[in-house]
Amino acid sequence: MYRKKGFTLLELLVVIAVVGILATIIIPTLRDAQTRAQNASIVATMANINALVDAEKYPNSLENLCFEFEPGGPLADVRTSVEEKGGIWHCDSTVDSYRIFAKLNLEVVSAMRDEIESSFAKLTKSVAAQTDSQEHDFGNYYCVNSEFNNNFTHWSGENLLYPSCNDVDYTGVIQDPVENPDPTPDPNPESDPEPPIEDGGPACDGGKTEICHFGKTLCVGNTKGHLKHGDTEGPC
Repeated sequence: MYRKKGFTLLELLVVIAVVGILATIIIPTLRDAQTRAQNASIVATMANINALVDAEKYPNSLENLCFEFEPGGPLADVRTSVEEKGGIWHCDSTVDSYRIFAKLNLEVVSAMRDEIESSFAKLTKSVAAQTDSQEHDFGNYYCVNSEFNNNFTHWSGENLLYPSCNDVDYTGVIQDPVENPDPTPDPNPESDPEPPIEDGGPACDGGKTEICHFGKTLCVGNTKGHLKHGDTEGPC
């Protein structure tokens, strides 16, 4: 009489091992795609701020603009949208200028990681392609200001001369021109980019490489995003 043969222990162990390997590939890829999509939403929201600020409403002073984004304010949904996607909101405004920047999800933008070029990974990249942050992997922040500059920056606005949104204006002196609403509490303050070597930043070690970024020497773990956007390898 024919007896149906079941799986052997070895076959089951092989299946479990294969499933485990696939999980280690697929789950991080899905998480990465989700985080990139969140960054895309943050960038899209921030890029629209200039259009939302009605100049006629502030003919004499922009000093109280940041309070418009606080709970109960007419622009509160903007800050809420950024924070719900994981962005760290910070706003400064004076009589004649403003600057708003958001710290993006660092799991994606702190460095370009080598991705497994499987068909599944290529599929998830279609989600990531919606955001410029995929193309600006050297930028941890997105910044907008009253001069209509919308830029990805390596450093937060606190390290850029007010109201600049350009890394060329890096300064080691914290920029906080006026008392404004508190920024979003940052759960990862230790992950902010290091200052350049010229301003007391650490020397490169642990496999990091020196690159020249807007006239400042940085140590980065991956040069791909930097070299792609005009930085050069080596000290400035």
